[in-house]
Amino acid sequence: DDDLTDDMICAKKILDKEGIDYWLAHKPLCSEKLEQWHCEKL
Repeated sequence: DDDLTDDMICAKKILDKEGIDYWLAHKPLCSEKLEQWHCEKL
C-alpha cells in the first residue's frame, strides 16, 4: 500500500535489533555520499 508508516516501523525494529550495517547497501551507497539524500528546495 501507499502508507509507509508500517514500513518505517518494521525498518526501525530491524535497525534497533541488528544495527545499520545489517543493511548491506549502507556502506557502499550512503556512508560517503549523504548529499544524495538531500532534497532540493523548490
